[in-house]
Order: sequence, then C-alpha cells, then structure tokens
Amino acid sequence: MLVRLAVFSALALLPGCSTPGSAGAVARECQAAADLASEMQADNVNPMVAGKDCRAAFKAAGIPMLGLKKPADKDAPGLSHEIQFKTIAFSDADHAKVTFDYACNVWCGHGEEIITERRNGRWVVVSRKTTWVS
Repeated sequence: MLVRLAVFSALALLPGCSTPGSAGAVARECQAAADLASEMQADNVNPMVAGKDCRAAFKAAGIPMLGLKKPADKDAPGLSHEIQFKTIAFSDADHAKVTFDYACNVWCGHGEEIITERRNGRWVVVSRKTTWVS
C-alpha cells in the first residue's frame, strides 16, 4: 500500500501526469474535449464528458454548451444539434481515443471514434471512424 501511494505521489509531481481520479485527470479530459470541439467547430456541446463536468473548460474555450441552439437549418428549422463526448482514453501523454455521439434532435445522429494527438499543446483529430448512424 505504501509503495502504491509513493508511486502515485511521484506521478503527481511529473508534468502532465495525475493520479487516477484526480482533478488533473479531469482537467486533461476536459481540455482534450474543448480542443476537439473547437477543431470540429461544434456549435452545441453537452458539458458532461465521460461523466465529468467540463463546463469550465468549454466556457474558457468559448464552446457553446447544451441548451444553445444551432441557427435554423433550412431543411429542419429549430432542431438542436449536440455533440456528446462519451469516452476519452489516453494511451500516453500525447495520444487518445475519443468516442462521441452527434445528435440532431430525433431526426438524425451518428457516433464516431476518433484518434487524437496533442500537437503544439492542442489536441487535434488524426483519424475518424463512424461507429453508428441513425
């Protein structure tokens, strides 16, 4: 038990590292989601990311959150379009696999799995794969 505590304490001191369940891990997930939402030009993002509240990170990045509507679409006026980040799994400090759902009310939606990489301090999409379509 003391060895595990010592390892987690040492990891917490390294730049970009955090212990499981710590605030640093939440901040890393939220920053990744905010960067990706910005890159994808998301106009309505659910502030919950993999069960964590990322409202502060989205607000700081100027990302619109749940409740804001996309401007009226000529084919489907008044629909709310939303991105919901489901999982963010980091393989190391600069690579992660992210899953998200995109929904436009009850009319359409799809899910994607994206591979991301941190470049120059920002998370960017390297590849995308559609996982479901409705």
